[in-house]
Amino acid sequence: MRFYQLLICFAFVISNAFLGVAQTSFKPEPLKITDETNRQPDHASRYVWGFENSENIQTIQGNAEHEFSCFGIGVAPSEPISSSDISIKYRINNGSWIKTKPDFSPETIARDNLYWTDLLFTPDTKSGKTIEIQAELPQGITIDSLKLHVINVDFNGKSTIPKNAPKAGACPAYPTVITRAV
Repeated sequence: MRFYQLLICFAFVISNAFLGVAQTSFKPEPLKITDETNRQPDHASRYVWGFENSENIQTIQGNAEHEFSCFGIGVAPSEPISSSDISIKYRINNGSWIKTKPDFSPETIARDNLYWTDLLFTPDTKSGKTIEIQAELPQGITIDSLKLHVINVDFNGKSTIPKNAPKAGACPAYPTVITRAV
């Protein structure tokens, strides 16, 4: 009997590995992971980290559940500050570090009280799965939480967005994403 239980357990582990069950390996581990694919036409996920260690520098690294070609980073400081005081750097697939700053303050995007970057793209718009992010605030101000929203947009025109999508007024139903790669 014990042999059959072990065999079933082993079969389950192997089937998950070969069937591509989405797994993350972030350090530290996110508090919450939300699949947001149903909210837009491309594969998307949101990761949320909370920090209780009263540090002004936080680093997260790991693999997303799926590949992504663009993403946004949100930082929640312990007290209101100027977005120019927040330093963020990231790298995709262990590549070079890229520095950025938040483009949107909590006053601009009132939904979650975070300082958000603009939509950032992976180098050469090639999809990646591994990301490392480091956020830094001035001394004495800690990072309460960090959010990462990853989206895998197909830049080769194979997106699930209908070409003749109905338009609301003069605006397209789904705005196109213009890549910054040359």
